[in-house]
Formats: sequence, C-alpha cells, structure tokens
Amino acid sequence: MELYHLRTFITVAEEQNLTRAAQKLFTSPPSVSAHIKALEEELHVVLFNRTPKGMTLTSAGETLKEKARLILDSAQDLMHTAQSLRDEPAGQITFGLNIPPEWLRVSTLFECLHTFYPKINIEFVPSSTGLITEALIDQSLDVGCMYGPPVSNLVTLHHLIKDELVIAAP
Repeated sequence: MELYHLRTFITVAEEQNLTRAAQKLFTSPPSVSAHIKALEEELHVVLFNRTPKGMTLTSAGETLKEKARLILDSAQDLMHTAQSLRDEPAGQITFGLNIPPEWLRVSTLFECLHTFYPKINIEFVPSSTGLITEALIDQSLDVGCMYGPPVSNLVTLHHLIKDELVIAAP
C-alpha cells in the first residue's frame, strides 16, 4: 500500500470529483483514477460510488477514510520525529494561494529552498482568501498568500507587494 494512494483517496473523498482532486494534487485525472483503482484492488473493496455528477464514498469508503487519515498522520509524525533527530530542517509547509503559483513566480524561490533544505516539502493549496484565512486560523494551512484587506485579526499579515490594477482603453 502506497501513502500517495491514501492521500489521493482522502482528496477525492473531500472533493467528490476526480478533476478537482487532480488539480488539488497537481496531477492528472487519469493518474488520480489509477490511484483509486489500485487502492480498491489492493483492499478488495469499492471505495466510491461513481456518478455523472461526481464520486461519493460508499459505507466502506467512509469507514476507511478515517483509518487512511490516521495512517497519513502517523506517517507524517514518524517523518517529523526522525527528521528532528537529525537536526536537519524538514517537514511539510502547506501554502494556500488564491492565485496561480506561476503568477507570483514563486518557483525560483521554492527551488532555492529545496536546494538548501531538501527535506522540506511545500504543498500548494488553491483556495479563496476567506477559506485561506479560515484554514490559517484552524491551522490546516501553515502560510497563505492572498489579495485584499485583512479578513480576520486572528492572522498576522506581512505585505509583500503593492499591486496596481489599471484599465486601458483606446
């Protein structure tokens, strides 16, 4: 059993749609479908009801989703513990964005970070400003990048750039 199959399973369960899950995982829908199929075959159980409107969990899928989440949390905890024993910065940074990462040109920054800290993994989570703020408050995101004024005084803001939007006409 592969951890990425479990990650895919949980993401599809949350999104209830292969395409949205693929976008969230930064992969393709056929890849997501293959992960789900492989997991179902390995477990010998159907995890999802497939409909034209999306995918919903079967009762077996509901039960196994929580077990899968516990396994992933335990695996992450194991990695953090092992990495802390080596005194090497490591772990995962969950980064919420309300705009595509390429618009910010953050790839160079993250390539540099990966060069110096190869054990740090950055996961991009596309979302809206309001949802990013909520996720920061409940600590399901580590950092968020968004436009606009502060939505809550429970998060600390650091202004990176002042952007000017103009309209041009002939």
